Amino acid sequence: MPTFLLLNLSVLYQVLIISYKNRVASLREKILEPFKQT
Repeated sequence: MPTFLLLNLSVLYQVLIISYKNRVASLREKILEPFKQT
């Protein structure tokens, strides 16, 4: 049972990291968009 719980936690951690990276990337694109237009 603890191994299953650890597996779930690691998967959840990876999903959180991926969503955080995607959010940061989209934010960076939104911030840099006005500079790309000039």
